[in-house]
Amino acid sequence: MSKCKFDKVYVWDLELTNWPKETGKPREIIEIGIAVILLGEDFGVAQVDNILVRPEHGIDEATSELTGLSWNSLKGAMPLVGACNKLMRLHGALKRSHGTWGEDDVVLRKICAEKDIKYPFSNKHINIQTLFTLREGLTENASLEKAFDVYKLKMYGNQHTAAHDAYNTARIFRYML
Repeated sequence: MSKCKFDKVYVWDLELTNWPKETGKPREIIEIGIAVILLGEDFGVAQVDNILVRPEHGIDEATSELTGLSWNSLKGAMPLVGACNKLMRLHGALKRSHGTWGEDDVVLRKICAEKDIKYPFSNKHINIQTLFTLREGLTENASLEKAFDVYKLKMYGNQHTAAHDAYNTARIFRYML
C-alpha cells in the first residue's frame, strides 16, 4: 500500500439499520457521511459528502424515524461495495488519516469483512470521541452533543444524518487541534 498523506483528514459517520433481534436481520449501513479537513495553510472543513447505501434487508421503522430515510429513498442507492469504491476512487480514502466519533471504523471493518469488501480507509484511524474524553479529563465517553455543549458551539443540521454528523465531528476535531 502507498504511503499515507497528511494533507487532509477524512472525518466520517455511519448510519445503520437497527432491526429488532427477533427478526434475525443484520445491522446494515444505509448512509456514509464524509467531511474533509484540510491541514496546513487552508486549515478548515472543506468538503462534505453523503453517500446513501441500499440495504439488502430494507429499513426498519425506528431507523427510518431516526434518520428520516425511507426504503423509497434508499432503494435506488448504491450497494455497500459501490459506496466503498467511491470512497477509495473519489476521495483517496486509502491514502489519508481518518476519524470518527466512536468506533464506526470497527463496525465498517466487520461489515466489509463479512461481505468480502475491501475496507475503504487507511489504517490511520483517530477515535475523536476518545480524544475528546482524554482532552477534557472525563471518566467516560461523551456524546457528540456533549462536546458541543462543552465548547459552547452550535451543532449544524440534523443529528443522525451522516453528512451532518461527520461535519459536526470534523468541527469538534478541528476545534481540538
